[in-house]
Amino acid sequence: MHQKMHVRLLRDINFILINRLYRERLLFLGQEVDSEISNQLIGLMVYLSIENDNKDLYLFINSPGG
Repeated sequence: MHQKMHVRLLRDINFILINRLYRERLLFLGQEVDSEISNQLIGLMVYLSIENDNKDLYLFINSPGG
């Protein structure tokens, strides 16, 4: 397999997995908290809550802080 095809395939698989986790309302924080990541995470949580406010969200944190 060509290197470019391999990289694209890995990106596509990663995208599919992340979207599946979002649909299941499973969110992960695995880096230091800064304003950019906190805004992205809050935006995603608000979006998912608007989409269905009857289902729980699950946030898994593995972060050194920030």
